[in-house]
Amino acid sequence: MLDLYSQIPQALHLHCSTFLLGIRIDSNLSWNLHIDYITSKLNCRINLLRRSKQFLYLHCRKLLYNSLVKPILEYCCTVWGNCSKEQLNRLLRLQKRCARIILDANFQDNSVMLFTQLNWLPIDDIICARKLSLLHKISNDHGREYLSSYVNYVKSGHNYNTKPQKEIILLRPNPRKIQA
Repeated sequence: MLDLYSQIPQALHLHCSTFLLGIRIDSNLSWNLHIDYITSKLNCRINLLRRSKQFLYLHCRKLLYNSLVKPILEYCCTVWGNCSKEQLNRLLRLQKRCARIILDANFQDNSVMLFTQLNWLPIDDIICARKLSLLHKISNDHGREYLSSYVNYVKSGHNYNTKPQKEIILLRPNPRKIQA
């Protein structure tokens, strides 16, 4: 009897994760590897921000955050934003640490007040806003064509004789330009 498994070379292995366009994707789509990758990158950049805070004004610290930390934190967040709450909390703690460094605040200071002062949204709200923006683009035919096939519209009508049975047409307001 021929054993097929003995014919397979030993160099053939199953890969559990891959790195594609800056995102670490694992076989279970748990995003743990990607969050670990983001966290390690962000820790290096946050330490740079911390070391340079004594030499920079507040405006420059904000610019440094916006150029070094924010792009890493928000890159493709609509893709990996379905990670676990624990992973999102890890990223939120890093974002809070950045706010404390930029504003030179204590650990006991309220992070909501710090975010308000910096005019920031927490990472979970950023992810939600990005997903809603993508859905809005798809539903208004401004997104990519291949994405519209993933969105199904549900008919809200029914066969009973009630008031909401009739189709309600909502008019989209047209924005007017303000003349200066």
